[in-house]
Amino acid sequence: MANVIEQRACIEFYFRNEISATKASETLQKAFKDDCLSKTTVFDWYKKFKDGRESVIDDLRSGRPSTSINDQDIDNGRELVLGDRRLTIRDIIEQVPI
Repeated sequence: MANVIEQRACIEFYFRNEISATKASETLQKAFKDDCLSKTTVFDWYKKFKDGRESVIDDLRSGRPSTSINDQDIDNGRELVLGDRRLTIRDIIEQVPI
C-alpha cells in the first residue's frame, strides 16, 4: 500500500510540474518495475488532479460506505422479512429507519 501512495505522490509531482501523463507513466515504470501502476491508472489520477483533487491518500477503500448498520436494525429487518415475506423494500425502510 505504501508503494501505491508513493506512486500517487510521484504522479502528483509530475502533474504539478506539467509533465505529460505518458512521460509520467514511463518514468514510473522504470522506477517501480513490476509493482508499477497501470498507464490507465496514471491517466485517471491526472484527471483527478486536474479536477482539483489534492490528496493521494484517502481513496484506498472501495465499496459503498456503511452509514447506519447496527445489530438492532439488522435484527428488526430480519424479523420483518421473516414475518411477512411479501414486504417490499419501501415497507421495510418505513419500519426500519436506515
